[in-house]
Amino acid sequence: AVAKEITSFNMLGEGKLGGEEKLMKIYSMYGLEHASEQKLNAHNQWIQSYITNGLLALVILLVGLLSILLKFPRLDVFLLLLTIVLFLSIESALFRQVGQNIVLFASAICLYIGEQNVLKKQT
Repeated sequence: AVAKEITSFNMLGEGKLGGEEKLMKIYSMYGLEHASEQKLNAHNQWIQSYITNGLLALVILLVGLLSILLKFPRLDVFLLLLTIVLFLSIESALFRQVGQNIVLFASAICLYIGEQNVLKKQT
């Protein structure tokens, strides 16, 4: 439902409250009363980022993930990032507990890449 109405959102973002309000109207318009009553998010981080913070936030999120791959062009890093991209396609993980999940994702990526660099130096 939200993907069909994505063009109705401001390209600069609606803000958290404006985006939530507009999202609830779309849920109601499509008969998704449970989603509207429970104030559910889009369950897609890419769409949620666009709704709340606009196109720039979406680009920053993509560039951030791509920059990791460009810095560490290895299959294992690619698979880790692919897993994150796919996960963010089915859950708004950076939306619910904003600070907590951003730190979790950043820490996991840093620890993984750091561990791989240590292992590489040992061999």
